Amino acid sequence: MKIFKKIAIIIVVLFVLVMLTKNFLIKSLITSVGSNVLGARVEIKGFSLGLFTQKIKIRDFKIYNPPGFTNDALINIQEVSVDFNVASIFKGTIHLPYIVFNLKEIIVVKNREGKLNVDALKVLHSQQTGGDKIQPVLKDSQPLAIQIDLMRLNIDQVIFKDFSKGGEQPVIQVYEGIHDKTFKDITSVQQLAMLIIVQGIAPTAIKSAAVYAAASFLGLSFFPASVVGALIGKDSAVSEFDHPYNKVYETVLMMIKKGGQIKTENQSTGIIKAKINGCDVTIKMEQLTKRKVQITISARQMLLPKAEIAQGILYQISQKLK
Repeated sequence: MKIFKKIAIIIVVLFVLVMLTKNFLIKSLITSVGSNVLGARVEIKGFSLGLFTQKIKIRDFKIYNPPGFTNDALINIQEVSVDFNVASIFKGTIHLPYIVFNLKEIIVVKNREGKLNVDALKVLHSQQTGGDKIQPVLKDSQPLAIQIDLMRLNIDQVIFKDFSKGGEQPVIQVYEGIHDKTFKDITSVQQLAMLIIVQGIAPTAIKSAAVYAAASFLGLSFFPASVVGALIGKDSAVSEFDHPYNKVYETVLMMIKKGGQIKTENQSTGIIKAKINGCDVTIKMEQLTKRKVQITISARQMLLPKAEIAQGILYQISQKLK
């Protein structure tokens, strides 16, 4: 009887150890595979797996810039929700019937040499062969055996930082992302990564030969949408800040002086008019409460609305007021 009791205790202890270590082991596996596929550091802060519910939750999932760029996040994923099929693992395939990616932001960077951080990712690494012809080097690494039946993708915003224009500060543009976009029958980690990258840069109208060549090689056929309805598009961006009015105004004024040319400014009305990145920009600050200020920024170039420029300026202000 004592032997059975000892065996039962050992089984319980082993079960507890497995439950405690499984999250760590799978989390390490995901970061290792992600880093290998992308050629960039991958970090996960929150991870939970339910063997009985067959669900995975990943939180604060960051993919950093590849070597040659600043050590900042390229893709910031708030949460990934996954339904998985445990039985498929024994058949040599990872079957994910449903997966949801909720991205906070994708930050595309063009450095001073005009190179894009997304182009430097291993998943679409290219080599020069005869002139400027670009060929994706993907044949050396076999796609992982996975099957995703349905993926839902949400991207809050896409930030484009352009250091190639010269000057101390980059030109920053912020674009609205995509919401509830669905994709079916994804069959490799490489295909999944490329799909997210292509969808991420699409709103920016950035033309990356390396990205689209690699996407085509992997069986994806997504191309940037043409800009339609620019004449009637929004030209403004609005946000609120929890700071005293004077601090907000002085911060905005100093930032505009460094990155543009001020035409007029009036602290009592809270209106600053300036020329920034070739655009006519109007910044209006309105005091809502003692410690809350609303900023509205509009930007136009040759009478055409430039909402992405307005969003970019607003993003820079938010960084200064952190």
